[in-house]
Amino acid sequence: MGARTALGTLLAWIGLAWSAAAEPIPLISPWMDHHDRIESILDRLDPAVEIRRFDLSRIGPKGKGDWWPAWGFPSEVPLDAPLVILENAPLTALQRMRSTDGTRLDLALDAWVRAGGHLLIVGGPPSLEQYGGSPLEALMGFSPASDPKHFETRTRRPIRGGGSDDLFVECLHAGRVTTATVRLQAGRKPFLLDQAVGRGRVTTLLSGAQGGFRKDGGEPAEEWFESRAWDVLLRSIVARAHGFEFAWALPAAPLPRRTPPPVDAFDVRAFMIGHQPHPLTRSPGEAGRWARKLRDLGFTSVVYGAHARRRKDDLRALQEIADAGLRIVYYDGFRPTTPESRFRSEHVPPRRQDASGKDVGWDIHSDAFRGALEGLLDGREAVRSLPLRAVQVIEEFQDGVAVGPGLGRALRIHRVERGLEPGAPGWLAAQQVRADETHTTFQSFREIAQRLFPGLPLSTYWPGSYWHRPKDYVYRLSTLGEAVDEILGPGYGYGSTRRWTGPESVRWSANSGWGVLRDSTSPKPHLAVYAMGRPLGAPKEGRGPSLQDWRETAWTALAHGATGLAYWAIPQGGFVDGLADLHQETARLGPWLAAVPRTAAPVALLESWTARTNDGDPATAAGLARCLKDTHAALELGFGDVDAVLEERLDRLPAETRALAVVASPIVSEAAAASLVAFARRGGEIFVEPGSLVRTAPGDRPLDLAARIGGSGSLHTLPTLARCRGARISPHRAGRAWAEALADRGISPRLATKDDETGVAVRADAEIAHVYAINHGETARPLQVELGQDVAPGGRRVWGPRAWTELRSGTPATARGGRTLSSEGPVAPGEAVVWGAIARPAERITASLRREAGRLALTIQGRDAAGTVLAEGYPIAFSIVGTEAPGCNSAGVSTVLRGGQAQIELETCATACAVPGTCQLIDPMTRRTWPVGTEGD
Repeated sequence: MGARTALGTLLAWIGLAWSAAAEPIPLISPWMDHHDRIESILDRLDPAVEIRRFDLSRIGPKGKGDWWPAWGFPSEVPLDAPLVILENAPLTALQRMRSTDGTRLDLALDAWVRAGGHLLIVGGPPSLEQYGGSPLEALMGFSPASDPKHFETRTRRPIRGGGSDDLFVECLHAGRVTTATVRLQAGRKPFLLDQAVGRGRVTTLLSGAQGGFRKDGGEPAEEWFESRAWDVLLRSIVARAHGFEFAWALPAAPLPRRTPPPVDAFDVRAFMIGHQPHPLTRSPGEAGRWARKLRDLGFTSVVYGAHARRRKDDLRALQEIADAGLRIVYYDGFRPTTPESRFRSEHVPPRRQDASGKDVGWDIHSDAFRGALEGLLDGREAVRSLPLRAVQVIEEFQDGVAVGPGLGRALRIHRVERGLEPGAPGWLAAQQVRADETHTTFQSFREIAQRLFPGLPLSTYWPGSYWHRPKDYVYRLSTLGEAVDEILGPGYGYGSTRRWTGPESVRWSANSGWGVLRDSTSPKPHLAVYAMGRPLGAPKEGRGPSLQDWRETAWTALAHGATGLAYWAIPQGGFVDGLADLHQETARLGPWLAAVPRTAAPVALLESWTARTNDGDPATAAGLARCLKDTHAALELGFGDVDAVLEERLDRLPAETRALAVVASPIVSEAAAASLVAFARRGGEIFVEPGSLVRTAPGDRPLDLAARIGGSGSLHTLPTLARCRGARISPHRAGRAWAEALADRGISPRLATKDDETGVAVRADAEIAHVYAINHGETARPLQVELGQDVAPGGRRVWGPRAWTELRSGTPATARGGRTLSSEGPVAPGEAVVWGAIARPAERITASLRREAGRLALTIQGRDAAGTVLAEGYPIAFSIVGTEAPGCNSAGVSTVLRGGQAQIELETCATACAVPGTCQLIDPMTRRTWPVGTEGD
């Protein structure tokens, strides 16, 4: 008998209690592990059933980690609904949750069921194997085996009973039935259990969705959790708990496909969807569900973690993400320990070993490895048809530790001994060879990615521990910058209870990332900064990021050169709704702000690869890393206008850089020493911590920089409070010492404030200026910024006679005395004021409009009063007013002029602008508007 004709037999044991209730049903499960279709089934009920999610999160590796209530979700569960659902819910998490009266949740569920509650337990791993000896064991009437391997052993098990013989499951929890009634069997083993407990009832399914244990391509219709039998059973359990029947709602209309944003739009990125923490590709529709939530929150792209063995599932999930209107960063990241399955069998490269002979991964410095990369992206051709934002193949690339055959050959060619211990003569030369070989490997990655995805930016991030771990990461950051087009920098720090460290971590990340990218060969270097979607470490540690922290991260990152914002882990919990307002504003302002390039600050902090790497001692590197961050923090707090410059790029310092800070760097390369001499001879000032700049490499030769320069007038010893030890004690006092030392040499910041709780930054060129003031304090207060010197080295005007506008509000502003900008009123903590000014305002802006193939396209042009093409990056907004055009964004679209023109395409707005006066162009700098004519105007 088929499942469809025998569902009545299957459900005959369910009776109705007739105790109606309408409270939301608590659904407790691991974060993003929603593969049993519970939500999608309940979404179809009539009357509607409200679900309240309580997500769980694992801290630590699979099989070894512990489970907690996910950050951002409540840990207090109200037991006022007639039904509670545990879906793959580990006991350790339930024991950390509480009912509203403060009782531990696993104990509270026992009392709640006995008083009349209905409990549904659906279990894949991790869940039932932890329930032995707990109140849940008695509630189930089943004693589970404690080893999860019983569940993971796959055997096709036909469902027996209730006329469901054509259905099956493959994975099943083992154990012994004690008091429950077996309603269905799977391969003669218990599958569906039920029992009355007090005045309540408990239903248990000893299995969960099977897709994670099956071959690529999804789950067959005969699998129980894909079947109509599961739909009807779940509906009946809900009906029994609520005391009335539910009908199926009418089928919903197919969700419309949404148009992805332009590839050059300001990017708000979620990192990541797909296989983290559980593969979304196991559940059809789940990636699309998450992607639509993210799009509604204003995200424009998502990093999708590909799975080498699940390409069909990948394509399905990727298409769902594209249909939801997000662009995709295709993440097929490679590490030196990536499994052999990633390579074509005929091109498996050699391995490498550490000093003890332990295998530590691929021989990443060999020609054989670089040749094998040719097949790294095989089978990914279908991905090219999707709306991609970038591709990421390089991540946390640990090139240190071991010497493989490829590096051994390179060492022989350079006549450098292999097997040297850190600090031994020749150690630094060996590390230089290694770094050069990694550079060649990075370029191989770039060539392969560009061959399959021509013109698509290559994205990466580098670990925040780079400066601390010279034995793991030997490559130079400049070589990473030359291999990629965009870098995502870690904006860690908001978990700290020290308030100032949050903004500082974002500034450090943005400044370091810009230092890596600013001299790269990429045509469109892109920098994004992470906002922590949830805190690092266990949820019980530190404070989690708040909406205020996310907003402060965004404005601090934008002010320091970011062209995008990324979230490390998808934000969770009810308060993330406030992100939509933030992202709507960054979508409006982001293209304008990012179009004005960041220019060099008066002061740069030297980051020396040679000092970090020279002796191979982790303590030396840790001291340098701490000193760099402390000095950067002091300069930001006291001076507020600082860059990071890599040692190998000292020869490219622009004229705007007037001073260099050198700390914790006793040794630098000979090339760096020569660049320092050239910098001093053209008038630059070098501030040196005692003990730095005393030797050069190679050869460990003494360095007398003053003698080389021809005098000591350009060299200055740091005052005590500005040295690393002083910065460690008090970054605020160290900052004031730095400001005084720089002022003594006539060096002042481009902007200044009267306190160190106002963050300031400027992005300006000869035509356009943006000035930022951010409230890093704890209370709302007015913000004020003093504009610095008007003439930069070379005679270029910095400010000039410009009219100012506060871009967030669109209101005019006045620079009092030509030098002081003030906010109109108090600015909330974490918020920013952004002033903009233009040297040549637009006199006329026009747009030609055309419709073709359901698409509205505009070509915008602009000129000043003299008829000259407007500045590069001139901001323009397009807005639809006075109409209800379906699918159109009435808030407008932001763009900038390049070569005096810009293109806007809106695929879902083909009916807009049909009536004169309903569309307009806005100049945010002058607040003037120009109408957009109908087609053909």
